[in-house]
Amino acid sequence: MSQGYTIYGMAEGKKMTFCMLPILFQTCDISLRAPKVLWHTGFILLLCDAPFLYQNTPYVIMRSGRKKWWIGECMYIFEVAFIYMLFITIVSSAVSLPVASLENDWGEALTDFLYGTDTMTVEQLLGKYMLGLGEPARAVQMLYPFASQAYTFFTGLASFFILGLLIYLINLMQKNILWGLGCSFCPCIS
Repeated sequence: MSQGYTIYGMAEGKKMTFCMLPILFQTCDISLRAPKVLWHTGFILLLCDAPFLYQNTPYVIMRSGRKKWWIGECMYIFEVAFIYMLFITIVSSAVSLPVASLENDWGEALTDFLYGTDTMTVEQLLGKYMLGLGEPARAVQMLYPFASQAYTFFTGLASFFILGLLIYLINLMQKNILWGLGCSFCPCIS
């Protein structure tokens, strides 16, 4: 999805930041190919069987207590959300490694697609280097990459955690995993 930036940077010898999370989680048209929707769908599939009831669950609840079991389930959902968000961060950063720089600047490879170059306009660049994503113009203009990466990481983590708790709550109340799956697709589309 964001490999067009890397290809452009390698072809033109320009550097860019490794902070690619804001580009993956940017506001975009609602479609099934939008990265934000794909990441949320993957997370929903990770937690689709919440509240994780197995044959020995009643014995675990009797031994540890209902409150401690519930806290453990919520901690598990948070840990899954954190590891999943960390995975997305590492994978998105790995795509930009051939042209990545550690400077706290977006880099020429990203800003050229926003402002154009001396010889090519933005439309010509987009025609030559096909991008699966747009560019978050507000984030590039207003925030530094590290701040934008941290902000996106923590808002994505909160989004995944709340979505996991929603699935858990509805499945626990209805005693059927289909209701939680159905309700969880509503927030990720908006």
